[in-house]
Amino acid sequence: MDIFHKLPTIKSRLAASKFSRPYRLARSFLTKRKREAALYTEIRASGYFDTSWYQHVYASEIKYPADLLSDYVRAGISQGRDPSPYFNTILYLREEHVPREQALVHFLRSGREAASGAYRSERVLLAAQGAYRSRTRTSLIADHRGISKPFAVYVQSGEDSLWGARQLEKDLPWDLLINHYDPTHTRKIPCDVEFHQVGDLPGTKFTSFYQILKNSPQILEPYEYILLLDDDILIEPGDLTRLFDTVRQHGWELAQPSLSADSQCSYQVFHNPGKGGWRQVNGVEIMMPVISNRILADVKDLFAQSISGWGIDPALSMVAARCGYQAVVLDDIIASHTKPSNADTGGYYQMLHQAGIYPEIEYSHLQKKYGYNKPLFYELTPAM
Repeated sequence: MDIFHKLPTIKSRLAASKFSRPYRLARSFLTKRKREAALYTEIRASGYFDTSWYQHVYASEIKYPADLLSDYVRAGISQGRDPSPYFNTILYLREEHVPREQALVHFLRSGREAASGAYRSERVLLAAQGAYRSRTRTSLIADHRGISKPFAVYVQSGEDSLWGARQLEKDLPWDLLINHYDPTHTRKIPCDVEFHQVGDLPGTKFTSFYQILKNSPQILEPYEYILLLDDDILIEPGDLTRLFDTVRQHGWELAQPSLSADSQCSYQVFHNPGKGGWRQVNGVEIMMPVISNRILADVKDLFAQSISGWGIDPALSMVAARCGYQAVVLDDIIASHTKPSNADTGGYYQMLHQAGIYPEIEYSHLQKKYGYNKPLFYELTPAM
């Protein structure tokens, strides 16, 4: 029987106690359990606690498996767990100065549909994403393409873009597609196709690429492979050519270069191991995935499900496993990630938070939908 159902019995025994120290200790225990019982009752009545998601994410940490809500109240809150994919306790407490154990009920009692790191439901998250997309649009500036080429590099470019100062040689076997999310380099970077963002929000690599897939698919149709490259990735044009040629030769659906040792990346599997060749992995990182045009129709909707990009790459790995797509890291080619990824203070993430988009929740939302869990990325075969 759960401790919450034993409270009346404990209370009656305390009343009969004649020992002050044990009484005080037991009284403190009872007070804590009463608070937990009240939390349990209120959260259960709200229907907000997501049992299946909680079980999936925290399976190895659960102390009271018979009652997962009881586990959350008695152990999960103090250990920093979240009750739902749509509530991030850490983000909520940054704006709302309440005790950790009161964070969820504080939000539930507020009646608000959304708050810092919190959405009332999946519907509210989807509405926030829709509102963001309605405030930005990808518009074509120019299309200078002549002869058809088999490959394309798509870059989301801003003020600090590494592509602002690059001079590319002519007759490369790939087209450069630039999308400007601010006006710094508009019409200044030699490229084959040029877009810019229109609206009062800058858009992201994912909103812009999805809009092209949806509204201008003919632009991407000629290409066998497309590389979605962050503008802070340093890689030589010749290495891009070798990357495309190798992927095409093997017919892989997903690929990426390896990362230099000094590059910041959350997943060690993508760093170069100190030798060449290639390794088969379960998925690729969203900062520089090469995607076959053959699978774009299957993965297109993924780009509509995350404004920030969080969750897209592990969700893509789940799609790859289901569909039998092969993903590889090419260690013969090394790229450098030149900027730190900082979800706390980075300008990109601050912009999203101000617009009511929380990458952490987009991640857990897609985790609920696609079922991924840690470790997110790993090697499938020995190095070749």
